[in-house]
Order: sequence, then structure tokens, then C-alpha cells
Amino acid sequence: MSGDLGVIFVNHHSEELITPRVDRLLEAGLDTIVVDNSGSYRGAGRVIDAGGNLGFGAACNLGER
Repeated sequence: MSGDLGVIFVNHHSEELITPRVDRLLEAGLDTIVVDNSGSYRGAGRVIDAGGNLGFGAACNLGER
């Protein structure tokens, strides 16, 4: 991982949209975190299960920790 830049995605039934982007960022060596608000994401990256729909802001804060 580069350590200079990280990306947080918030998933709520949007895995078809974010999976290709997550894959591309991982290939580039970027730290990529997916906070799963729906329990449906099965892709790559560091995945944090939010345990339910926290909302966008709270999910971003969870991913930042």
C-alpha cells in the first residue's frame, strides 16, 4: 500500500457499480476500504460490515477509523 492515499466506498446494494472501481484501485496499490451498509458486498478490498444501514456520513466515519 502506498500510505499516501486511501479510498473509502460506502456500499448499499451498489456492488455492481463499485466492484470494478475497487479492483482498479487495488491494482494501483491504493488502500481501499468498503463499508458495507447492506451486507451484500462480496468483492475485494478491506471490507467493514456496518451491521445495517448507518447512513453515508456515519459509514464514512466508520471507514476512516
